[in-house]
Amino acid sequence: MPELTLLCSRPHVRDVDFRNSRFVVSTGVGLNVDGVHLEMGDEVPPGSLNEYALASEYDATRRIEVLDYAMTLPHLREACARRGVVVEAPQPYVFIPDLSELTVEELTELCSEQGLPTGGNAKALRRRLEAHFKK
Repeated sequence: MPELTLLCSRPHVRDVDFRNSRFVVSTGVGLNVDGVHLEMGDEVPPGSLNEYALASEYDATRRIEVLDYAMTLPHLREACARRGVVVEAPQPYVFIPDLSELTVEELTELCSEQGLPTGGNAKALRRRLEAHFKK
């Protein structure tokens, strides 16, 4: 039964962004791209195939998979790891409040949360936080 669940979770061709998604080779036979033979787990170089070719390889021949989906399949996850293909963790969204509107107590609390020194007046705390958030 788990096989059915995994097959059903594969993104449909209409839902895949062939312009911006990352793809990996998913078959043991491999795939030839621009004269280079890619093995299972290799990433398809961005821009090496146009959107139509990617869609054909994805839907008709099923020789490539979207990287995010490939990471849900144990055999592809292992193949990708052997080839050094990893999913980059998304950068966390950092909300930076309008520091000019915060009170001294709020600025002190924010400095404490960010691991910064909490001493000083409102102007010093704002400068400290602005310098910290610009990193």
